[in-house]
Amino acid sequence: MCEAAVEVKNLTKRIGSKTIIKGLDFEIYPGEIFGFLGPNGAGKTTTIRMMVGLTKITEGDVIIYGKSIKKQFKEAIAQVGAIVENPEMYKFMSGWKNLLHYARMTPGGVNQDKIEEIVHLTGLENVIHKKVKTYSLGMRQRLGLAQALLHEPSVLILDEPTNGLDPSGIYEIRSYLRNLAREKGLTIFISSHLLSEVEILCDRVGIIKNGELISVDYINNFVNAGNETKIKLQLQPIDEALRVLEQKFNLSAIVNENNIFVQTNKENVPLIVNALVEHGIDVYNVNIASATLEDKFLQMTGDGTIE
Repeated sequence: MCEAAVEVKNLTKRIGSKTIIKGLDFEIYPGEIFGFLGPNGAGKTTTIRMMVGLTKITEGDVIIYGKSIKKQFKEAIAQVGAIVENPEMYKFMSGWKNLLHYARMTPGGVNQDKIEEIVHLTGLENVIHKKVKTYSLGMRQRLGLAQALLHEPSVLILDEPTNGLDPSGIYEIRSYLRNLAREKGLTIFISSHLLSEVEILCDRVGIIKNGELISVDYINNFVNAGNETKIKLQLQPIDEALRVLEQKFNLSAIVNENNIFVQTNKENVPLIVNALVEHGIDVYNVNIASATLEDKFLQMTGDGTIE
């Protein structure tokens, strides 16, 4: 593995006597898209705010290409583009004038050709000269992404970048982010409540719960870990099937119309089907569902909803 683009080292946040972020350690590599997930109140947004210098770090540090957010803030943050929560723009100015304004604040400036390129890449050509107050939430997200890219950062830190986008917009942003990572080597750290999008887009994922990092792994390893699988059984009668599953296999099931869903080890599947048939239950269909990131997330975090 090459040298890390971002190193999060013992990152800790205390407010009074309460520790809300508890010694996070992980690395992100050049060209990697890293997903960051957590239930409501887990500390995801606080972590992101510390990573970009918006919230003071109590202990630990964040290193961006060798530069410390705590000790070399200007040098470190110069390599970062970020959307944290909802992007803030001047609503009574056009999108274009907003970008010009931020371009003027960028060290060395940004020429108009570069602005036009970013406008095209983020799909804002048709609205860029309209006032931001007329933009939908999805359009403001695109404008925020355009602003984050003005100074050609090496690292993108994005909090809910597809918030408010329709499926077509989500697909476009996903394709754009993947292109930035794969072709330009941009390092992308992304939080999202859309687990299916994280599963498609990200190389690795980290999960935070109660301020602690409980897992960091590649998406494929994470989703395919373990031997448990979910099976969907279409059968009749439901009540007798539930009794067999409870008594013979100590399994509870979720019932949906004529289907029941059971989580169990793969080797149990033929045993379950045989037992059901032996007890006179008509089994019409057996479907083994692939585990998803959402399945694994809920197993690890309980019933929490995504932040």
